[in-house]
This record gives sequence, structure tokens and C-alpha cells, in this order.
Amino acid sequence: MAADDVIGKIEFQAPDEGTGTDAVLVAAAIQARAEGDFSSSNNATSLDFMTGASEAAAKKMSLTSAGHLLPATDDAQDLGSSAKQFRDIYTGDLNLNNTRHRKNEVDGTSGSWTIQEGKDDLYLLNRLNNKKYKFNLTEMK
Repeated sequence: MAADDVIGKIEFQAPDEGTGTDAVLVAAAIQARAEGDFSSSNNATSLDFMTGASEAAAKKMSLTSAGHLLPATDDAQDLGSSAKQFRDIYTGDLNLNNTRHRKNEVDGTSGSWTIQEGKDDLYLLNRLNNKKYKFNLTEMK
């Protein structure tokens, strides 16, 4: 197997759909794709998840051999929505960055920040100017 070769693929399609056009295209697929050239010490493989929306199914998300869940396109997919949100997010540091494709709605600028947790405090790191802040926390009793 060479890098990016498809090892196997499952496609979901209604080829006999009478309405034609988009209705007969592959609507969804899951494929296993080689991350690099296979060898005696490498068989790294990603799973690509593909869906269609008035198109043949295209890659929207990948699960890498390292266990990373990645969008197919930078800054194009959402995690949850205004109607279907995740209940809780469990993460280490929280990295926020809108410098590549968007500006914020308040002042039209972009930023890159990290929220980190300490033993007794939460910290906010500005990744653009290297300034560090401590959240002002008030204990509730």
C-alpha cells in the first residue's frame, strides 16, 4: 500500500432511485486509507467518514491511526449545533484560535488563546503577544 491508497470502502447508495440526479449518487461512505507507505513496521491507517449534500459523498471527517478526530477541511465543520449541543466537553487545555479564516463579532479582530488549569487558579495565555493572565475567581459558599 502506498500513502493515501484506499484499503477498503463501504458505500451507501440508492442506485435504483427513480428521481435520478443527486438521488442516485453515493450518499455516504466509510473508507480505510493508508496514512503512509506500508512496510514491515508501518500499517498506519485512517478511517474517512464521507457524506453527501446535493453531491456525491465527500470526506467530512477522519479518525487517524493516532486516534485524532480531524475535520476534512480547516475551519469548515462544527462540533454540535445551536439545536444539538454536546452536554459536557472533557479536555486538557482549551485552545481557541480564529486567526486563519474569521474575525470575531465584537471588534472584528482575531486571536489565539489557551485556557489552562492550575491547582487553585485558571490561566489565560495570549498566544499572539505571549501575555499571561489569571482568572479572577471568587469562592462561593
